[in-house]
Amino acid sequence: MRKALLASMAAGVLVVAPAADLGSAQTVAYAASCERQDRSVIVSLDESRYPYTTDHTEDAIRAGEAALLHIDRPGADQNREESLRGIPTRSGYDRDEYPPAVSSEGGSGADVRYVPSGDNRGAGASMGSQLEGWCEDQPFRIKTSREIRAARPAETTPLPRYSRTRSTPIVRPSAPLAGVKAIS
Repeated sequence: MRKALLASMAAGVLVVAPAADLGSAQTVAYAASCERQDRSVIVSLDESRYPYTTDHTEDAIRAGEAALLHIDRPGADQNREESLRGIPTRSGYDRDEYPPAVSSEGGSGADVRYVPSGDNRGAGASMGSQLEGWCEDQPFRIKTSREIRAARPAETTPLPRYSRTRSTPIVRPSAPLAGVKAIS
């Protein structure tokens, strides 16, 4: 069913299927009005808002987990179940998995870390809103704001801005300048 679902979505067909067929308890609707691009979508997570989740993401990628991911919403529940199997819950914490369950790379073998619930859920909501509207199987990369800043060229000293209002008084020379005719 999932392969047929992805094939029909790629063909631009609206598919509405009971989620029981997909392994979920809700009815799922997929529209053909999604966006697709050849390059990967960059999902930006702010380390000042989600420090534990962004640290986990960077650590997992450095440890060899996939950096290039592909959207797989229908497989998210199954991926989450596989990646979290055998890892007990802890009060006040979520089990953050990387690659995320919403990616086809997620699931069994994902790197899992306990992170504060608010941090993980906020990062997940941010990621979900940034991926909203993109088609299934669209490539994406998760970048932290720290990584994005590091990739920018070095900051240069900005040129002074021209202002119509002067903040400093105009200083007129007390003696006429050589070669300049005085205006009366």
